[in-house]
Amino acid sequence: FDCEFAKDVDPTAIEEILRANGLGFQKTVAQQWVENSRRLHERFDGDPRKIFENVDSYPASQELIQNDGKGNGFIGFQEKMTSMIIYYLMDEELIERFNFPIPVDLHVLRVSIANEMITFGDVPHKTNLFTKETLAALRTLYLQYAEDRNVNPLRLCDAVWMLSESSCGRHPGN
Repeated sequence: FDCEFAKDVDPTAIEEILRANGLGFQKTVAQQWVENSRRLHERFDGDPRKIFENVDSYPASQELIQNDGKGNGFIGFQEKMTSMIIYYLMDEELIERFNFPIPVDLHVLRVSIANEMITFGDVPHKTNLFTKETLAALRTLYLQYAEDRNVNPLRLCDAVWMLSESSCGRHPGN
């Protein structure tokens, strides 16, 4: 993760390392790794903590982290990855705490539906519920929950992720 080094590495070498470690599921990941290393190096002196200097909210974080397709942010990074970066840096006490929505993915969606935190009425069987609107609603729900109850978003992430991880293998679809 040394972007001073990674920004100049041949993506093929990274692809081989990722694949050898069971992570080579997308060829583009290696190219993104190199480009994102270049961006982190050029924009933040290679220090991800610097992304959060003068940032104290999730929307401000999104402006700096999410890829907007116009050269801003990091390639492959949207809402979930923005929350994940915040989570990891905050959990290690590398940045100041502020409220943010937990990283919402398929696993969090399953747990939220199973616990009726979000409902869909009488939708037909096999309806795709994994939509941008559903994910946005869950981000809002978890963020509002943390804010209204003064819950540490890190511990909320831990609780929901642990439940979703432990439940994943037992899901009928898996």
